[in-house]
Amino acid sequence: MELNRLFGPITNKVKNLIGWGVLHSVTDTAGDIHRGQGDLGTKTRPEQHEGMARPQWYGLTSRPPAPLPCVVLFPNGNRAAGIILAEGDVTWRIRVEGGEVALYDDLGQVVHLTRTGIRIESPLNVTVKAGQTLRLEGEEVHLHAHSLYRFDVNGHGQVWHPTSVDIWQIGEAAGTAKPITPPEIG
Repeated sequence: MELNRLFGPITNKVKNLIGWGVLHSVTDTAGDIHRGQGDLGTKTRPEQHEGMARPQWYGLTSRPPAPLPCVVLFPNGNRAAGIILAEGDVTWRIRVEGGEVALYDDLGQVVHLTRTGIRIESPLNVTVKAGQTLRLEGEEVHLHAHSLYRFDVNGHGQVWHPTSVDIWQIGEAAGTAKPITPPEIG
């Protein structure tokens, strides 16, 4: 009885340090860290928490789709002040080998640093923009388009269609189509 009175408060704080639950939403307000709202606890003792801090690593940011399983830390066992440590779902996770790193999302977009190179994949548009020089360098450089390839430099350019090429210069509209036989790149 005496031990329970002595250690009971400490035992409760330890029990309340970590929570496992479901993250339902994340807010991103300017100048503040992300805040999350979620349900923790059990079916018989549900807990709803709002305004939980969601710190992020320098140089990386995300705003996860909800709902997602999450792990929350409650410093000092204070269930009123949660910090979201991690959230995730195996639904979209990609497989990586030892030593590999990947960024991915729920739309199938991936940047994967593999053991043999870097793979970038997206079912959506991809834009690479440089304020100065953009350089592609390699033993071999392959560019391949299925339906259209277009480039221009200061008003001079070409548009390659599957069966013709339009060429133009400064002050001209795209020129007369010239037939081509596109190279097959393997």
